[in-house]
Amino acid sequence: RDELEVLIQAGNAVIIGVPWPIKLGERMPNLVWAHLPAAGVSNLRESAWWNRVPLTSARGDSSAIPIAESAIAGAFMLSRRLQVAVRQTDAKALDPAAYGGTMRVLKGKTMGIVGMGGIGREVARMARGVGMRVIATRHSAKERQLDVDGVDVLMPPSETHNLMAESDVVCVCAMCAPETEKMIDKAAFDAVKPGAYFLNIARGEIVDELAMVEALKDGRLGG
Repeated sequence: RDELEVLIQAGNAVIIGVPWPIKLGERMPNLVWAHLPAAGVSNLRESAWWNRVPLTSARGDSSAIPIAESAIAGAFMLSRRLQVAVRQTDAKALDPAAYGGTMRVLKGKTMGIVGMGGIGREVARMARGVGMRVIATRHSAKERQLDVDGVDVLMPPSETHNLMAESDVVCVCAMCAPETEKMIDKAAFDAVKPGAYFLNIARGEIVDELAMVEALKDGRLGG
């Protein structure tokens, strides 16, 4: 431990792993750079790392395929009501009424992606692969474009509410930044297509979760 402490205090750069060593930054007087091998760094917002030294992430090259697969898996789970099937299987009880006629086919439906970065591009590719129409917003987009970058319609962020109104599945893939904090707010959920499924594979700070809960309770969101 003594030798490790000497190395820590002498270190100029550090790669931060999981679980996050929240207080380690306080013990590194010579630190000039910290790197997190994940897409987002907001987990460290209340820690000694924040605003002390440049803090970088692996955004754009961070497990994009498995995260995108999780999004597609979530869309299939909700559309085929697999969560209901698992609960009934565990309870050893079959109740067809619990499905409520809400099973859907994803083919031909619209996937709306909020944030076309590395993960968003993989979600788009997989969604198109199962026959979905794909629309997306991108921070750098200035106007609507058709059939570009693997999506049917690319929109500027100002059209996020239009995207939510058109989408059967909304998948949030945007990066966490001051301008995206609580971007998906009550007004966004008011605009959502009735019964749409909502997937957030980005940071929780992007979504007003109280507004999301209300949209689930009143049925605006299907799951």
